[in-house]
Amino acid sequence: MMLLLTVTSSSNAAQTVVRGRPSHAPGTVPPVTRNSAVTPLTVRKQELTEADLAFGEAQLRKLLDDRPAMKGYAFPGDPVWTKAVRGLAGETCGYRVSWNTHDLDKPLIYASDHAFPHPPDYKAYVRIRAAGPDGPYDGEYLWSCLFFELFNLANHNGFNAIYDKSLTGTVSKKEWLTENTKLEFLAMQKMIVFYRGIWLPAMKIRGIESDSSYWKNGEKETYEDWISQYTDEGYYPYDYWGKYYDDSIVPYLEKLKNWKKHHKQ
Repeated sequence: MMLLLTVTSSSNAAQTVVRGRPSHAPGTVPPVTRNSAVTPLTVRKQELTEADLAFGEAQLRKLLDDRPAMKGYAFPGDPVWTKAVRGLAGETCGYRVSWNTHDLDKPLIYASDHAFPHPPDYKAYVRIRAAGPDGPYDGEYLWSCLFFELFNLANHNGFNAIYDKSLTGTVSKKEWLTENTKLEFLAMQKMIVFYRGIWLPAMKIRGIESDSSYWKNGEKETYEDWISQYTDEGYYPYDYWGKYYDDSIVPYLEKLKNWKKHHKQ
């Protein structure tokens, strides 16, 4: 698993949108550290091929079939549709992104997540729930989840870097929380720009009333102001990022320490 953001609906309680590094059972050893110098993850598609675009279009159509509440907001050729297709085709993170129909392996308060490209196959996907604790999600909210995941996938380099560094034992829990949430804040900012520049104008043309809270429009403009709102340790970022550090990183480092101690004897 990977990341998350809070999106507040005017009609529903706040929902937490999560993104995802492939997970492993708490307390088990995380995946082997990658050497970014050998396996660079900064590669981006300089130009999308016809095959890439066909893939993106097919994935978006599958998503809309599985989440019919999203239909009616975008149509082939319009700016929203085109942005989604190109994101799924690989423009956002450099790799094709699949629509994954499996349910999230997390509590219902988490509306969406993603797996970012990593060795050996570099397969990425997004998952979005149709409903949460208060019932079915609004179609526009589901669209906001999709675009947040696509923008957050562009941060996979940064997530890889802090994850790999954490496995060396040189990252404190506070640093872990800070570095990961900074990346999510960046994705949120990109989502707001998309909302103001593409989504909102498109909805006005269609005569569809938009709920800006789904897109975090009006959110705090600096990372420091934004993260200062989250002080409850039972909530974001502690309930996911903090828990991951405690349940996975710390046990791994303990096992590594014991292994080194044993092999010194």
